[in-house]
Amino acid sequence: MLDKCIVALYLLLTMIVGLYFSRNVRTVRNFSIANKECSTPVLIIAFLAASFGAGSTVGDIAKIASEGLIFVFSISGFLIFCLYAAKYIAPCFDNRFRGMFSAGDIVGYFYGQNASRIAAFIGFCTGAIAVGAQITAIGHICGFLFLLEYKFAIIISTTIVVIYSTLGGMRSIAITDTFKFCVLALTVPCMVYYMMHKAGGWEVFEENIAFETSLLKHPKLTEYILLFIVTLSPFLWFSPPVVQRLLMASRSSQITQIYLVEILVRVVVMLLITLMAISAIRLFPDVAPTKLVAKILEQGLSQGMRGLFIICMLSASMSSSDASLNAAVVMITHNVFKAFCKHEKQELLLMRFMTVSIGICALFIAALEIDIVEMAITASALWGAAVAVPMLFGMLRLHSSKLAFYCSVVCSFLWYTLNVSYKGAFLQGFWLPSTTVFISVAAFISGGIFCKLRLPAHARLS
Repeated sequence: MLDKCIVALYLLLTMIVGLYFSRNVRTVRNFSIANKECSTPVLIIAFLAASFGAGSTVGDIAKIASEGLIFVFSISGFLIFCLYAAKYIAPCFDNRFRGMFSAGDIVGYFYGQNASRIAAFIGFCTGAIAVGAQITAIGHICGFLFLLEYKFAIIISTTIVVIYSTLGGMRSIAITDTFKFCVLALTVPCMVYYMMHKAGGWEVFEENIAFETSLLKHPKLTEYILLFIVTLSPFLWFSPPVVQRLLMASRSSQITQIYLVEILVRVVVMLLITLMAISAIRLFPDVAPTKLVAKILEQGLSQGMRGLFIICMLSASMSSSDASLNAAVVMITHNVFKAFCKHEKQELLLMRFMTVSIGICALFIAALEIDIVEMAITASALWGAAVAVPMLFGMLRLHSSKLAFYCSVVCSFLWYTLNVSYKGAFLQGFWLPSTTVFISVAAFISGGIFCKLRLPAHARLS
């Protein structure tokens, strides 16, 4: 009963905060980027909240349990990326992008309106997948606690996220994400301390580290090395919600601060999640990795602690889902359907309608109950390869032509489709995002070289 009260209070507070700050959201700019009025602390927390989802909590616990510490190593390339992003990519958000709302606007700036529409459509699809992944996690959590059927749990959780996202847009989302991240910061360390103490203390971690020193003998070593290399690049990390939050910054120094803080927070979170996974393995050695979180909820925690653990997972999932939802809505509306709107009020109304529509699409995706981590990585791979590659080349002033953009999009989608068809399954683990990004980069560079060799100077995009 105590657990239910804790979670119900959390959900109620989230709804109240979201609805309260949804007042006076009457412009597209306010709905999309909160008028660029967020303070640096709020902007940093909103960015952090968007970058952590169910994959970084529930999913990572399962992956560490099944694959070992090599999984932690493979995603640690992100830390190196943050360093050079703070140094080299942050200054790229300059006056060229003033007044822009989405990644689709940036793509359109470099490659034209048609490219912007293609990016928006891809963003719509990957956004629905990303939201569906988070709703899957929320549905399982709420279903377990309130003894609901999975289908009812995902309907209720989707409704909560969609309501405050529809009414308040980015302004409401940024404030609720700040609230959720504060909940995470307070509760995760408590959970880890409790789990480690129950499992036997720090000695458990030391024993596991000694066991994991043989990483070079891991059967998937090549796959994880390749994933590490890909995580060093910016392409998987420049998702639509991330770009949208960077566009919310009023100056590039804010973006630099965001990435420096991200490094510190990510290291702490990776350590805490690893400790929790190791503790859970020690407590439940015979439980399958995919069932480990459920086992923690059932037997690993006491009353009250269970409720805190649940709101941890809910905070991560809801923050990521509302961020992806808003980014997808802004892209598909502002970059595709804006031409059909006679005035700003119609565009704002359409954005709210599209929020509900994408929420429904995500609901159907969640009903498939696909693996959360792989679903999120697939969405990142599609976006990163097809859109983020040409977008970042342009931002770094390395872009060459529209032809290069279309080569990148077509080749990455063909490679993805061939992989799916050849394996006969929807998701292919970590090989798919890694190889798709490499194919996209090669196609973009090849298209640029071909354009310079074959087309006259006036036909190129400078």
